[in-house]
Amino acid sequence: MIKIKINLATRSYTGKGVGIAIPIAIIILSAILFVYLREKGRDYKIAAERLEMRVTELSERQSLKNETSKDKQESDADLAVVGDILGKRRFSWIEALDNLEKGIPSGISLSSIQPSFKEGGVLLAGSARDFAALSRFIDNLEKLKVYKRVFLVNQSVREMDNKKSAITFNINVEGANDLIAKKP
Repeated sequence: MIKIKINLATRSYTGKGVGIAIPIAIIILSAILFVYLREKGRDYKIAAERLEMRVTELSERQSLKNETSKDKQESDADLAVVGDILGKRRFSWIEALDNLEKGIPSGISLSSIQPSFKEGGVLLAGSARDFAALSRFIDNLEKLKVYKRVFLVNQSVREMDNKKSAITFNINVEGANDLIAKKP
């Protein structure tokens, strides 16, 4: 049989490319890693900017919400004032006349009924046949218990055409909350 012998000294050594390939592979991998990290850094920067914008937007919303809350409180206070004004200006003539009708005895005639918004009452003007009828009228108004105060402002005796006298009067009825300032 034939023996084949190989002399390694005469062949070219294949291992010398390995020494150059490792640094090249490291350089290529480093370049790839650098590009990857640079893209990730850019992504992180964009994400950080978005987060900052979102935080700014949320803080602006919170300040607007606080301002809106203050505005809402102010508008609620304004609405309450307007409601009070409207409630004070509302006058139920039906209730007023019904309450007055309950209190008017015979011998009394009313010539004027005016609401008094400041006092929450009514100013009455009229004439009475005699002082007893006027006294009964005032007593009847007080007995109704819808008014806080009923008082005679003035009275005077006036001669009529048929030689009879009549008492003209002005009565102030205050605190008629059910009468004047009844809220809806």
